[in-house]
Amino acid sequence: MENGQKFVMVQGHQELHTTACAVVKNSDPTFLESFDGSKNYFVEPNADWRGNPAGERAWVKIYHYLYPEKNPDSEKDQIIRIPMKFFGKSAQDCYGEVQFTIKYKKNDRILKGVELGRNKSYDSRLGKWVAETRPIIPKNDQGSHGYVALRIYHEDYLPAGQPDWYFEPVYAVIGGENFYRIEAEWHGEEIIFIISPIPGDSPEIPKHILGFRELSSVIRKLK
Repeated sequence: MENGQKFVMVQGHQELHTTACAVVKNSDPTFLESFDGSKNYFVEPNADWRGNPAGERAWVKIYHYLYPEKNPDSEKDQIIRIPMKFFGKSAQDCYGEVQFTIKYKKNDRILKGVELGRNKSYDSRLGKWVAETRPIIPKNDQGSHGYVALRIYHEDYLPAGQPDWYFEPVYAVIGGENFYRIEAEWHGEEIIFIISPIPGDSPEIPKHILGFRELSSVIRKLK
């Protein structure tokens, strides 16, 4: 069996990968030590935790090694199951992240462009859902990669004041030709992704990422 990975390719596209982890605020050093030698989980404490584990911004990210299928059928749903326990007592000390990496280059070759977007998101400051009007912009501090992290909560540990919270689907456009809906949920001891191919003219695709499809179409015609 191949070595465990952190990220999984989305529908076989090397341009876009996804994973999920638990973000835990736990200042007890023995908590980290409990993962030593684990064949399943590995931990990544942030710099604040290393300097002051009890600090307000100190946290640990917990990942599970993945053994994904190599070539999922591009015309069928891709289902990714990530074993993930809930490592806290409330949404304040444990929540999750759905993470995407976007790869722009492989060696000297420029890969297909990727754009991500959502129709709406839950604004905890306002206590309600608000419409998204711009694409999701990845942080590009990894050289040839971009990075996006989106919050996800365990179904049994939702944040106070957000009773109707759920993970709003993320829509991906790859190369202006391939369109996907990416859903995620965390229940029991598992985070599940369902990645579904959808038609490029589907009305569910956010309008603010459709321009990327139209631009790519023009570029292809000029080649």
